[in-house]
Amino acid sequence: MVNREELKAILKRLRTEEDLVRVEEKLLPLLREVDPETLSLAEQELIEEGFSPEGIRRLCDIHLRAITLKRRSIFWRRLTQ
Repeated sequence: MVNREELKAILKRLRTEEDLVRVEEKLLPLLREVDPETLSLAEQELIEEGFSPEGIRRLCDIHLRAITLKRRSIFWRRLTQ
């Protein structure tokens, strides 16, 4: 299970596009494993700590990308078995 504080620390680093490129490789594996409740709580805490709603929406795009990559990986594994 993903640690919410670890997830929040990485999400906070995503302030610029440059950060996105560097941090995404650490974030994508976490997002593939995080449960919706943990992600939601982390996002809510970030907003309470001053993270902008626009920033949260940007994180949703990253999360969707992680889900897509996971689904593709599962699909290709099944296809090649």
